[in-house]
Amino acid sequence: IDSLYNRGDAGAAYGRAEQASGWAEAAQVPPVRQVEFWNQLAVLRMLRADYQGAEAPLSRAAAASPKTSVAYARSMNNLGVLAELRGNRREAESRYADAMQTLGSYPDPVAREFRAAKANLARLQGPH
Repeated sequence: IDSLYNRGDAGAAYGRAEQASGWAEAAQVPPVRQVEFWNQLAVLRMLRADYQGAEAPLSRAAAASPKTSVAYARSMNNLGVLAELRGNRREAESRYADAMQTLGSYPDPVAREFRAAKANLARLQGPH
């Protein structure tokens, strides 16, 4: 999925993500092992403006992740993006702040993830 997307074929990546989703459900893959995949699928759905379809996998990813994990922070950041796309600034700010707090608890925060959440929060708090 990543390599298809990185080669510029978002449509094929989306198709593979949907196929993989069906397989994971049928194979009863434990939720904690699907977290990264759910985040991936949700982002691909957001890119297709399928905001409603993105919400379920993001919520599942957040619920299945330990609240101190990078995967949880990624889910919170993506839920913030989703809230922002829907025009819910207050919820977006809360999600971005939660992501930053989780990432900030690491001795050496995961730089890219932390910068993404920080940039999202700053954008919301900037001039209107």
